[in-house]
Amino acid sequence: MEKDISSKEVLLELAVDARLDKAEVDEWLDSDLAGDVVDEHSRNNKEQPGNTGVPRYVIQEMHRLDGAEDPPEFLEVFAKIKEDEWQVTT
Repeated sequence: MEKDISSKEVLLELAVDARLDKAEVDEWLDSDLAGDVVDEHSRNNKEQPGNTGVPRYVIQEMHRLDGAEDPPEFLEVFAKIKEDEWQVTT
């Protein structure tokens, strides 16, 4: 099912699914801080060397996928993140 990730309602639903506090996320989305954070990330990404693909996915500010990647590429990144988190907790 496709969802409009620019919709506040969808973002709130995703926040609740991620176990974030709905009221805090709602307040943050209504604040100017939300736009400031997006603008800052946008500026930082433009300044990064090697930005060649559109779209560009940055996952946990460490893993980057450029261009239209296939789902297995994303799964590989998510598996690496999970493995790294598991190693930290053991």
